[in-house]
Amino acid sequence: MATKKDILSELMAENSKTKVLDRKWRSRKPEKADFDLEGVDIQAFCVGRKKFYAEKEKEAENIKQNIPDEKAKVSLDFGWEGWTMLALCVVLFGYIKFFGMPGRMGQIIISALCILVVGMYVMRAGHVKHMRKLEIEEMKAEVSELRKAKFKEEETYEVIEAYAAALFDYEEWQLRRKPAYWKEISDSDARETLFSVYDMLGMEPDGTYDEYLDFTIETGEGLSGVMCPGSKKLTQKMAEGFAADLADAGIPEGIIYATGQVEQGAKDVCEGNGGPTGDVKVEIRGLEDIMKLVGETDKE
Repeated sequence: MATKKDILSELMAENSKTKVLDRKWRSRKPEKADFDLEGVDIQAFCVGRKKFYAEKEKEAENIKQNIPDEKAKVSLDFGWEGWTMLALCVVLFGYIKFFGMPGRMGQIIISALCILVVGMYVMRAGHVKHMRKLEIEEMKAEVSELRKAKFKEEETYEVIEAYAAALFDYEEWQLRRKPAYWKEISDSDARETLFSVYDMLGMEPDGTYDEYLDFTIETGEGLSGVMCPGSKKLTQKMAEGFAADLADAGIPEGIIYATGQVEQGAKDVCEGNGGPTGDVKVEIRGLEDIMKLVGETDKE
């Protein structure tokens, strides 16, 4: 069974690193009391909610599986119509055997009875089809209502989600302040986190996610491109690719945030000595620059 920590961790994981962190939790860890959750057993509550939705979905699926096929052929039992037809046949054959063929009036009466019985049979088939259609509609409506049903304390769960989001913000603040975090960060995490940092600084990051150009920012003097290899080794090929992406996009300058090794060839490219970059200006920034940038978001 999942523990309370596991459940909160799952909820916290749903918060993307690209989100703007709430400065309220940059230095103080949120407590349950901050969200009026002191008397709530989060583990039991979330397990109960999950069970409610699982059972609800199972019931809906069972009903769905038992919904009749509206296009299936109607199958009727022998019914009173069948017994009536059988009785008429017995009477007719008995009459013919003992009295011969009935007269014209008798034939008309027998034919009329047969038509009446067949007509009643057809009407019963139509009624069965109609009732089956109503049953299908009722079952579909029941499935729809089941899936729309909400947990009776869904508002409390929303508060728990807000508590988990605050915990995420607090832990993310602590991570961003640690140089060790940036020394080991992957390129995808570096991209998402720096995107969030720039967003918090109001520099309007816009994700492009080209091969090398991760996103752009508004510096006040125009657009600038950003590449985030994280702790991955920055090679000459990567620097050249970034410069080429900037040139193709018509962006005059870019920043590479690298906390891992940097090849001399990559430095040469950014200094204008390693290949044709046109008028594009590329700057390599390291851990110290990242910590200063993060520090700016930590201010009121």
